[in-house]
Amino acid sequence: MARDSNDFSPEIVRTLYNRAGQRCSHCKRPTSGGNTDDTKATIIGEAAHIKGAQPNSRRYDASMTPEERSHPSNGIWLCSNCHTEVDRDPAKYPAELLQKWKRDHESSVLQIEPVNPWIVNSGVVTTAQVSGDNNQTNVTNVYNNIYMGTISQNYPDQIAEQVKYIVATPPNHNTNDPNLIITLSPFMGVVKSPELPGTRIQIEFTILNTQNETKIIKGVYVKLGDGEVNFKKFFKINENSSREPDYTKRFPIVINSKGADKLAIEFENLDIPLIHKGDIEGELVVLTGEEKLAKKDFIFEVNEAMVNTLDALQQNAAENQMPIVFDAMIKS
Repeated sequence: MARDSNDFSPEIVRTLYNRAGQRCSHCKRPTSGGNTDDTKATIIGEAAHIKGAQPNSRRYDASMTPEERSHPSNGIWLCSNCHTEVDRDPAKYPAELLQKWKRDHESSVLQIEPVNPWIVNSGVVTTAQVSGDNNQTNVTNVYNNIYMGTISQNYPDQIAEQVKYIVATPPNHNTNDPNLIITLSPFMGVVKSPELPGTRIQIEFTILNTQNETKIIKGVYVKLGDGEVNFKKFFKINENSSREPDYTKRFPIVINSKGADKLAIEFENLDIPLIHKGDIEGELVVLTGEEKLAKKDFIFEVNEAMVNTLDALQQNAAENQMPIVFDAMIKS
């Protein structure tokens, strides 16, 4: 049976699958895995048309040619659940939104910085039951799940807002958790991006739980100078020192009794440049499931030579349209 000229060819399906990093472009769920038959793989992803292939399809555009409808630019890789959802409610999921999902997701897979004014897969969880050791803990209001889009006035960082509320609400004399010890990596990465007028940093740190019971980490943010940078995503460092998003990490994080976890997190303030010459005071703030805080103060020293280096890297990032990470020593 001949393939309809409006449909994707097998080659284009594979292209969409690979461009998405084999994950759903919306919920970020892996779309391939094992099978009881060792010679097969289970695929739960689908190449979806952004603008429908047929006149009775969702988001159909009669002005398009068959070549345009079957082109990779009109396709987005989704898991079967998300594909069904977007086609059942085309008014809620217009073509423009699907195009944004595709652009932001494929950009993140390729490590091109997405300017993302909405929150991806970080929807509020009213109550999450988290297991650790031999007990279970109910954690309410889990916000920073896997990946958070750009913070704005319309989409504030709920972890930072919750911390400020805890500190400001009496009695606030017992907000710190002495059983969590934070150790920072000696380096902080400053990301220079062609699309970033504000501030983006990368910090690695270890959280040690000294208590004989499980601790839950709900979220984290950083006070930096006169402002703050908010959770953007987890990242990992490969053997060749390249960095990429780490979708295996997610909040809430369970730290077992007498255990520890090492986290590598990228933080962002899209609008405000907070890296400048001089000693910049910083504070890493962690919110626990018990509504308590663990903090780590540090100083980031920026001298004249570093200012010149960062300016040069910014120009390089703009010329090459690729972000560059500059690692600098944390003073204390």
